[in-house]
Amino acid sequence: IDNLNKLRTGDKSAIEWFNSNASFSKDKNAPNFFALNENVMDENLNALYRLKGELITIKPIAIKLGEYIEENDLIEQMALNLKVGARVIATRNYIAPGVVNGMIGNVRKIGIDPDNIEKLGVTVTVKFDKLKDDIDIEPVEYKVIQYEASEDGINKKEVGFFQLPLQLAYAM
Repeated sequence: IDNLNKLRTGDKSAIEWFNSNASFSKDKNAPNFFALNENVMDENLNALYRLKGELITIKPIAIKLGEYIEENDLIEQMALNLKVGARVIATRNYIAPGVVNGMIGNVRKIGIDPDNIEKLGVTVTVKFDKLKDDIDIEPVEYKVIQYEASEDGINKKEVGFFQLPLQLAYAM
């Protein structure tokens, strides 16, 4: 913690500690860290494509005041590509008993949930590394505020999305 705080404040003396405590052998379950989102996306998708099985793309369902709105770039960016066996990380706290933001596990099953079709219609079962049992992950609502400039000034538009609170975890 002390060395992380040093880095955050620009104190380069922490670099020696990190270099002396770094491991250069790759743990297949540990994510790679990159400075650029582009590299993270490439690494995550390459690892996913190496897995056998069917690729499932789960696009979020956008809602605005309870009504569906048409797709836009934000929805495309929030699409989740998965396969059974994929490494994923939880992106929200308490999405299921014992599951908190940052927990990593493997997808066990991807299923259709006809009872929940208005909220995505999909559930994913994950075996998190730190939990004994498989956990069914259901969609949650995310709220995004978009700002648009107009002749009247800045307009604020709040949009909600239903999506699974998971991301690929091969790279961050």
